[in-house]
Amino acid sequence: MNFFLIPAVCIFLFGCKVTDEFPQSYIEFGLWSQSLKAENVKVTEEQTKINGFSAFKGSDNNFYIKVESAESYSSERNKYKFQDGTEIENGKEYFFRLEPIKWRILSGSGTEKALLFSEKIITGGIKFYKLKDSERYYIPGTGYLYKAREINGNEIQPNNYEFSEVRAFLNGLNGESYGVSDFSEKGFFDIAFSEEEKKSILTSKIDNSENSTTDYTGTWKKAYGYASNDTEDKIFLLSEYEITNPSYGFKNYDESDVFRKKTVTDYAKASGAFAWMSDDEFYNLGTYYLRSPYSATANYCIQYVNQYGDAKRTYEIIDYPPPPSVCPAMFINMKKL
Repeated sequence: MNFFLIPAVCIFLFGCKVTDEFPQSYIEFGLWSQSLKAENVKVTEEQTKINGFSAFKGSDNNFYIKVESAESYSSERNKYKFQDGTEIENGKEYFFRLEPIKWRILSGSGTEKALLFSEKIITGGIKFYKLKDSERYYIPGTGYLYKAREINGNEIQPNNYEFSEVRAFLNGLNGESYGVSDFSEKGFFDIAFSEEEKKSILTSKIDNSENSTTDYTGTWKKAYGYASNDTEDKIFLLSEYEITNPSYGFKNYDESDVFRKKTVTDYAKASGAFAWMSDDEFYNLGTYYLRSPYSATANYCIQYVNQYGDAKRTYEIIDYPPPPSVCPAMFINMKKL
């Protein structure tokens, strides 16, 4: 399919910029730390509350978030750089500018239920679930598996989305009772949006059935036995089915897709996101989680999208560095903006 570029059409809805960039529409909604502070910008010592952030005001009148110790996957072989070309030094303090989050509108533009998908990878350092080698065991003829958790009398596998670390982070949940971190009042939903913006974000029933774990055509393997319960969430990850849905503008699961490719912000790289650093067409593209478990053979595998925009990928969540990163989605009522 050939696409022709036309000038962007911009509309402002109570401070939210909506743009039509054929063949996609976008909206700026919420704030997140993204670009590295320029060297000539000075920040105040006093902090200001911006949404859920404690931010420092810069001499350029922008607000910045401090990362006290960068934790990138930079190495001698693959040196990570910020967008300005500066090499990332692990353990060093950096400031990142709070900027509007750009979302692609996948469906329902202008309606009471619009599906938004972040145009960039927002953060690294969030695990799907933290596994331990001590929990691994071997079954002859099957291979290695990992011990399930018992929650409310049920066996919960490591690749279960309902009880995952990443879902707790996205929605500001306390996951300590099921073996993940407490993100109460410090999750993505809590800190990225103003109180007015939160009123527009819908609580939606999220389909985590086995049907959601295959691609739109039903060709890719279903994760029989590993699908989680449906959830009710403000923020969520897309499924394998959704990320290959042509009505959202996506290609087939095994094709490289420009609309599945995601760039990695400076902040995300400093927080542990993978970024392709080779000087080619994939430079600064990253990988991101889907909420779908993979197949029925391993309880520690989930699906993800790689830097080439290919959705036929699986990741073993046993801390093989670097893990995929976070690219959130949500439904909002655009009539309330």
